[in-house]
Amino acid sequence: MSEQDNLKVSVVVPVYNAQATLRHLIDSLLAQDYPKNNLEIIMVDDGSTDNSAAIIKERAEIKYLYQKNAGPAAARNYGWQSATGEIVCFMDADCFASSDWLTQLLFGFRSKDIAAVAGTYGITGSQNVIAWCVYEEIQYRHKKMPDVIRAFGSYNVAIRMSVLKETGGFNSRYRQPSAEDYDLSYRIAQLSYKIYFAKGAFVYHFYAQSIHSYFAKQFRHGFWRMKLYRNHPFMLGKDDYANWRDVVDPLLALAILILFCLAQILVFRIEWKILLVVYTIMQVPLAVKITLRKRNLKYLNLFWLTFIRGFARGLGTLFGLLRFGVIK
Repeated sequence: MSEQDNLKVSVVVPVYNAQATLRHLIDSLLAQDYPKNNLEIIMVDDGSTDNSAAIIKERAEIKYLYQKNAGPAAARNYGWQSATGEIVCFMDADCFASSDWLTQLLFGFRSKDIAAVAGTYGITGSQNVIAWCVYEEIQYRHKKMPDVIRAFGSYNVAIRMSVLKETGGFNSRYRQPSAEDYDLSYRIAQLSYKIYFAKGAFVYHFYAQSIHSYFAKQFRHGFWRMKLYRNHPFMLGKDDYANWRDVVDPLLALAILILFCLAQILVFRIEWKILLVVYTIMQVPLAVKITLRKRNLKYLNLFWLTFIRGFARGLGTLFGLLRFGVIK
């Protein structure tokens, strides 16, 4: 038995109307190759209106908690505050874990200054082009990330209980699932702790299957990033996952939209089309790189996917600026 196997571990999952994926998730957690006597599984029902509660209660091994709908950040906080583990692992209800997920995560706690260990994404059973393009872009970014990172996603992370107590956990003012995990990441890093990236720790995600759901998620991303960067302005573009295009694309797309609208109502001409050409050309390299790496032409669809994403995030950025402003 390794030193990691002696750790008491709690897994916390926020659940909101997740009946479609919940049984698969529960089965994967109960099949972990980790000592069952050291494993606690907590699911926090965030005011679901579907059959999620009944599905969770089917398994006596799962600790069920309920709260009125307050968002995933508040649900995770309720979960870890009710947990007994030395390490608290978080994942999402639309994922399921590989059998060695916990083992891979816990192996990352190699020194006392490592406060959190983050894992990566897999994809499951989808033939949808959008899902595969999203997945391959994430993997493209993850493979370039260092071993010690500055931000994690709450879909796959383990955090020391002592660090959660020290930081207060997730900021529940992030009512929707976007940026609350980065906010906690930045606060952990500011305390001089390290976040280790365990590239072998997989959870498998059910990705967006429609352009509408993808657009809505990216709008939400742009919106809540304004609150994030208002609170952490010096972390803009410095989290190891994001790149310069994550900053430039939404702003450029937003400028195109604003100039286009102005051109329709003003008598003088505004050359928004030049910006549109520049923006369009910027979408080409990533799609081509991943297409060549995978040797599959379907990944050329990344071109129009990232094209749309910039406008979705740009609109979210505009509404986020109006909601949160740019100065504390």
